[in-house]
Amino acid sequence: MDGRVLPQHPFDPAAPEISAAIPLLIGCTFHEFDHGINKPQAHLLTAEQLKANLTDRFGARIDAVIDAAQRAVPAAKPLELAGLIATTARTRGSTVTLAERKAAQQAPVYLYWFGWKTKVLDGRPLAFHCQDMPFWFDHVDRCAQQTGGTPEVHALAEKLSNALTAFARAGDPSHGGIPRWPAFTAATGETMVIDDVLEVKNNPDGDLRRLVLAPQA
Repeated sequence: MDGRVLPQHPFDPAAPEISAAIPLLIGCTFHEFDHGINKPQAHLLTAEQLKANLTDRFGARIDAVIDAAQRAVPAAKPLELAGLIATTARTRGSTVTLAERKAAQQAPVYLYWFGWKTKVLDGRPLAFHCQDMPFWFDHVDRCAQQTGGTPEVHALAEKLSNALTAFARAGDPSHGGIPRWPAFTAATGETMVIDDVLEVKNNPDGDLRRLVLAPQA
């Protein structure tokens, strides 16, 4: 930051005034960089091993952290819970913070949380970093090695690419093929959770973020 080309940090301590009137669409995936792409035995992780792996980090609150992750995504298996917890610390927490700071301005911000898990490689990649990109841009066949290119994949791509087009046109991703997508507010945490179906949830992982991002004792 030199006061001229970069007059301030982009989003610290607040969203930049230069784009205050421009809507924002932002989100991340469930598991980002914490998955089993290169781990053939990843799905063998047990609940006991998950707890043992994380106890040094979370200490006495380890059970509460795992319980919060399970409540956020009830069907998640140990491998998925591990990815959720790690991604909360790496990416999800800061994504929500950015949305909160943008929401303090006049233009709306729309938040998504992408949880669709690929079926390739026995499903080990989970909802990994950039897994959502082929869906937003409707390139699921070009990226069939990561999407699988199945009919369900094309159906999801149609919903998301139409949402991105609607957002580009009018600053609002809502369209007739998905539930109404409300703007995010810090008070309620409106989030479009994307999986086989799309569902708007309010602050779906609030307890998990609070526990994971709390200062270490």
